[in-house]
Amino acid sequence: MKASVFFALVLLSVALAKPHRFALEFNGKATKPDASGSTTVTLKAPGQVITTKIDATYGVESTFKNLIGTKADWTSTGSFSNATTFVETSGSIAFGTHLHNDHTVQFNSDSKGHLFPAPDGEKQDWAGTAAYVITGGEGAFKGANGIMTASYTITEGDKFDTVNALVSGQFWTPDN
Repeated sequence: MKASVFFALVLLSVALAKPHRFALEFNGKATKPDASGSTTVTLKAPGQVITTKIDATYGVESTFKNLIGTKADWTSTGSFSNATTFVETSGSIAFGTHLHNDHTVQFNSDSKGHLFPAPDGEKQDWAGTAAYVITGGEGAFKGANGIMTASYTITEGDKFDTVNALVSGQFWTPDN
């Protein structure tokens, strides 16, 4: 009986929620990990049109066309437990910056993120992936909850590392 009531409440909350989906290519910088392994990441993404072509000859290819207008800002902090594993990441993405009302989601890491030596060591030094839980929001995204994933390439620099991240997410907000 309790399980059926819980299931009914979950279905009702999903039915009353407004879905949001996004996919963006972010670019920016990460600080070098300090002595405790802590790092800060700041990334930006303009509005984009992403086209993915599936082709019998070439397989799959995506192109990204940047749009003029507002952007999204990613800010996060995290810690490395060793050279290739990061944990305890938390942060936010503000969508629509340059507007009077930023619409923000907050997130935390769902599990450990991992870095691997990039196959193309001449252009990127590392490739990685991570999963996140969207735990809240502000503006139009007040009460947000959901998930997002990111795949990264990182090029090491002297003072900071350059980061390119493909991020996709799906979250819901109460339909007020």
